[in-house]
Amino acid sequence: MFLKLTVSYGQIGINEYGDTIICYTTEEAKKIAKKLINLKECNLILIASNKEIKLLDNQVLHLNNQLTNLDSISYNQNKIIKSNDYYIKTLEKSLKKEKVKVKTLKLTSLVTSVACGVLLILHLIK
Repeated sequence: MFLKLTVSYGQIGINEYGDTIICYTTEEAKKIAKKLINLKECNLILIASNKEIKLLDNQVLHLNNQLTNLDSISYNQNKIIKSNDYYIKTLEKSLKKEKVKVKTLKLTSLVTSVACGVLLILHLIK
């Protein structure tokens, strides 16, 4: 009958006195239970956080791959731009040379026309 009036719970382990069973009162057991519940909640939050971290890590990896691809595209576009710039400069030089040729041809044509006109006038005067 005495055992029914005293409620305690046993835990196997070694206490400070070297005993192998530690007894807890109902209040102590409730505190331990609350701590266990809090620990389980923390553990669930930790598991959920780790899953979220894995998802975020995958997103970062995906974004890094996209950046690498964009860097490659940018590099290739810059090569094309440099090539086109060189081609444009070459065409501009050719255009300048052709303009000089056209001016020279016009001048030569004018001089030839004047010379022909002078010769014609001289021939008609004689």
